[in-house]
Amino acid sequence: MPFFFLLASYRGFGPFELVGFSIGITAGSIVLTWLYNGSGGSILAVAVWHTLYNLATATVAGEGMIAAVVSALVTVLAVVLVRRELRRRRQGRRPLLGPPPPRTAGWSPLRDAGAHS
Repeated sequence: MPFFFLLASYRGFGPFELVGFSIGITAGSIVLTWLYNGSGGSILAVAVWHTLYNLATATVAGEGMIAAVVSALVTVLAVVLVRRELRRRRQGRRPLLGPPPPRTAGWSPLRDAGAHS
């Protein structure tokens, strides 16, 4: 939020740009949550995705049509993920966008040694 007060590019947002930016941020957070949970909690996967997204949308190389297409694809992916999530929840299945299930512990010589005594 402080960038809206500090950077001229954000201060210059009109109402339509602000709405579009908010939709983009929301869509990006949904996709990043899905990626984080789907990769078993990998911050590296999220950081690589975010870096590639920024290269495609927020640099000189990704101006114009490239940025628009990439942003639109991320928004479409977020809508697909939300629809899929709602369908899974109605069916009583484990959510994709919620927290991952707790990991089960593997074999442990210390834990299993006490079970046979």
